[in-house]
Amino acid sequence: MGSKCLRIAVLSLLGCASMSAVPIMFDVNCAGMKVGSVSIDTSGTGISGGFTSTIGGPPPTQAAAAAKCGEDHFNWYQIVTATTAVGLVDNAGRPFGAPFVDPPAGGFGGQWADNLPWYFDEYRPPAGTAGFNPNFLTSTNTVGDTLSYFDFPGGPPGTRHTFKTWLVSLNADSSFHSFHGGFSWEWTNVAGTRSAGNIQLLGAGIVPTRAEYNDLIGNFATKIPEPSMLSLLLACGTLVYLMRRRL
Repeated sequence: MGSKCLRIAVLSLLGCASMSAVPIMFDVNCAGMKVGSVSIDTSGTGISGGFTSTIGGPPPTQAAAAAKCGEDHFNWYQIVTATTAVGLVDNAGRPFGAPFVDPPAGGFGGQWADNLPWYFDEYRPPAGTAGFNPNFLTSTNTVGDTLSYFDFPGGPPGTRHTFKTWLVSLNADSSFHSFHGGFSWEWTNVAGTRSAGNIQLLGAGIVPTRAEYNDLIGNFATKIPEPSMLSLLLACGTLVYLMRRRL
């Protein structure tokens, strides 16, 4: 799916996006103060952007934004809401279909992912683990004031995937703390033309529903607590290859 679902890193973006798209941006606020902003735009055959802190230092840092929000660090939570792909099976041999967390626990298609429901991997597997790519670690994608985001899906002609993606803050043990706004988008391959677009803000205070979070994380590490409805409402801040090709 998106970059983390069959997250195959690529060092070049082939083709050109033809789907109509308008870049989006939204502020991230904690304790009544703006701590940064998220900006997302199309990029080649996918989308990219990130969350950039505006506090700390100078210069601003991700750590300062996290501290202001009472948390340890940020990541992303992404789900595939619909897909034309069929017969999907994760690395443990379990079949799955939309909606599902991108990537599924443990990864799929031979690409390793951790057992946490966040987009970038929170930890490294044992040395020599097949399919592990350090480009998909949260630490790799957190540099200075910015947490990157990128997703370059794939699939044969006729493929369509739709996504929802939220900025999420985590505690030091990688457990859930708060959601901080999000966006929806889609990817298609129409007659060989691959494109991402239709990027839409989900709106201030819009967090995953029970069906979009609680009901989807059963295969993930049990230490991850399910956010209560109150914590969700009070969240700070307002295929046939599905490829999470995060550069």
